[in-house]
Amino acid sequence: MKIAIIYDLTELGGVQTCVFSLIKGLNRRGITPTLFWDEPPSKPIIDSMGLKLDYSYLKLPIRSARLKKLPATVRYMIEPFDMFNISRIPKEFDFVYAFMPFVKIDQNRPHLFYLSGPPLLPQLEPSDIKFRIGKAFYKIFLERFYPAYIPQKNANYVINSRYTADMYLQAHQEKPEVVYPSNQLDFEEKTEFNLTQRKYTTFFSRIMKYKRPEMLFELAAKNPDREFVIMGGVSPKRENYLNELRNEAKSKRLSNIRFVPNASNEEVDQILKQTLIYFFPAVNEHFGITTVEAILKGCIPLVHNSGGQIEIVPNQELRFDDDDFVEKYSRLISMSEYQLTDLMVTLERHIEKFSEGVYISKMLAFLENHKID
Repeated sequence: MKIAIIYDLTELGGVQTCVFSLIKGLNRRGITPTLFWDEPPSKPIIDSMGLKLDYSYLKLPIRSARLKKLPATVRYMIEPFDMFNISRIPKEFDFVYAFMPFVKIDQNRPHLFYLSGPPLLPQLEPSDIKFRIGKAFYKIFLERFYPAYIPQKNANYVINSRYTADMYLQAHQEKPEVVYPSNQLDFEEKTEFNLTQRKYTTFFSRIMKYKRPEMLFELAAKNPDREFVIMGGVSPKRENYLNELRNEAKSKRLSNIRFVPNASNEEVDQILKQTLIYFFPAVNEHFGITTVEAILKGCIPLVHNSGGQIEIVPNQELRFDDDDFVEKYSRLISMSEYQLTDLMVTLERHIEKFSEGVYISKMLAFLENHKID
């Protein structure tokens, strides 16, 4: 079979992880898919994962590199103009996986849209006045020219969490099937916690403003005897933000904070195995696969009480609001090894549904049957 994939693989990220796992699953079936985008995939990343992937240039109305430099709200308002027809993919391709909404279906082509949020200003809650104004403007002035941001007839959608599926329902009165994202870390079996080896409190995600990594600074200031790590991907356009964080930590004399941008797989593995508390402060994250990866490596998560994180971390004691995160952190680090181990056993049972194997089987089932089992 000839399989096309439409997405940006120039850097690491949550959606990219899903694409990498899909490629892995296809490779196991003897299929080398072709990536269509206006920038080639990162060869070092593809090679490090041992993946087989072809690439074909796809000219977009607006270059993706230019869009990446824009603030999120501006980018989402401009993206409808970046729509293109799926007919741009040659007809010899048997199936198309698209990991964004702005591809217009205009022919009977087997396909699947994998969404990480509802189309049309996906960073906003459907109840938000900005969303309602944006949707009204879109339907009056843009929909007839750029219809890809409203669910298309005869289009097949899946989405990455119950949280985003509910947002989609509020926004568009339809509810797509949920296929939880993939992760690519191996399970680390633990019988008990060794608190002498697990010394870090770690933020692990893309280092960007809406993820709020600076909230780690307050914990570091109140716990000068503990070690803190801010780790994650940093694209060139976000290097200034990383430098701002470094300067702020320096001005506050937080010598117990370590920055690890663009960590290798080996560095991620090593740091997570030495991490006791994984700290994730982003509000209304649509899912947040790095939380799953941290749990797989034996970290105890402390995450914001919102968005898809509630599906990953069912324990209320491991979720915080902005006014109680210091208190909940203090409670966690005072727990015994026995209490922490008990928490971890419960979490490990829960996250089995978020495994790479489950994700791959569901994505390939759609390819085979044109439906999600």
